[in-house]
Amino acid sequence: MSQQQTIPRPPATHNASPPDSAMSPAAWTGTLANHARPPSTVPRINAVSLDAVAVAAVWLAAVTRLHTGHGPDWGHVCLMALTVWLVYTGDHLMDARKERSPACPIPYRHVFHRQHWRLISITMMAAAPLLMVAIPFVLNSVELALAALGSVAVGGYLILVHRRNRLTVDSLPVWFKPAVVASLFAYGMHIPALAAFITGELPTGNSEPFSVIRLAATWVISSGLFFLNCQWVSNLDRQPEKQFRRLPEKTVTITAITILLASSLLRFPITMVMATGPALMLLIGIAARRHRGHEFTTSLWASAFDVSLVLTGLLLWATACQTI
Repeated sequence: MSQQQTIPRPPATHNASPPDSAMSPAAWTGTLANHARPPSTVPRINAVSLDAVAVAAVWLAAVTRLHTGHGPDWGHVCLMALTVWLVYTGDHLMDARKERSPACPIPYRHVFHRQHWRLISITMMAAAPLLMVAIPFVLNSVELALAALGSVAVGGYLILVHRRNRLTVDSLPVWFKPAVVASLFAYGMHIPALAAFITGELPTGNSEPFSVIRLAATWVISSGLFFLNCQWVSNLDRQPEKQFRRLPEKTVTITAITILLASSLLRFPITMVMATGPALMLLIGIAARRHRGHEFTTSLWASAFDVSLVLTGLLLWATACQTI
């Protein structure tokens, strides 16, 4: 759920500048001045993580409506959107400062965050206190406890990924990071529904075993969909010129089957709606493999995966409004 538009590095010279990680932020703009022009509007939207914000807002509304019978209020939606933006932007800002091999292309989001690091940092410093002040007025005590638990997990993940000694992370399978991000993202979308379950406010009541099954099923489904998105977009970042040629098809297939099996635990027509997510992504993946090698095409496919998530979430919300 982040932009992977790539820009090739300029050829190395004898007077090459020091590695990116050794540069001061003030030196970034001059080093990357030749890459200042984004190729289209799509990379700009993805570079500022608005795609992730849209996915979070839609899925929070859909999951809450499905389980509680009513959608979250605007306060919950705004808090979730701001939280997702802060986490993703902070992660991208730290990613942009890391040293990359000269052979690797520079993702456009790294160029964007390096060039605008001061404005982004100021915006984050203004948004974070606003978030902390608003949280006690919007979340109840149970939601606050669940949000705190999620914050600890996200903080631990960021420390693990961005610490100086990254040998442990780099030695893990390529699917580990997308799986963790997807699971935490799905957890955040389920906080209002989980709080309603804990307090006994679900329409079916806590004594209904199907409430637990349905909560578990939607968490597995959403985690699987977010994982497919992260896996495909991460693949674009690692090898944009080859795109999906080396995508671990076994992992993708197992994930898609898991999503379909979990969807079968839900009531019709929710089952059909949730099954559209992996179907859309698989179709996009097949189409992308046939159109490799162009930078704008790479950006377009990465955005298409996010659009498929938004469409699936909107379908889920609309169907839940009719069936709950």
